[in-house]
Amino acid sequence: MDGIPVYNSGAGYSNETIETEDLATLSVAPGTSTLDTPTTGSAAGTIYMSMRDPSKEGGVFVGLGAGTLAFNRQYIRLDSGEFGPMGTKAFLSFTHTEAENWRGGGNNDKRHIDFKVLQEFGNNSRVALEGSVNQQYYGYYYYRVRRSSRLRRSI
Repeated sequence: MDGIPVYNSGAGYSNETIETEDLATLSVAPGTSTLDTPTTGSAAGTIYMSMRDPSKEGGVFVGLGAGTLAFNRQYIRLDSGEFGPMGTKAFLSFTHTEAENWRGGGNNDKRHIDFKVLQEFGNNSRVALEGSVNQQYYGYYYYRVRRSSRLRRSI
């Protein structure tokens, strides 16, 4: 994320790191590995993400979504605009997403926070403090196994 490695397990999901509305760029570079290498860390490639910069103007952005299976999503972002003697900018966003499982009981619930504080200097340099906090609960999909009557008799 912005040049800093985020994942070390090889199972990266960009929606757990940055919300779509706060994502400036996302790219994937194919990895290289040989068959005799005892690791698969580079086999899937590398994901590069960068977070959007805070707006120069203060404001509020709200996004709502709804759909089947009781899907609902609320997104709100607060941009501070430039503040302080050096023109510091910041934003904070919160997202809540919820939906029922497509099969069986249970539901999925996600709460996510993104933030970034940015200070730019006149010589084309900048310092940023940014982060994401993600909490997700996934409902378990139960599988029902049917046994035939012949199988029950033979047991």
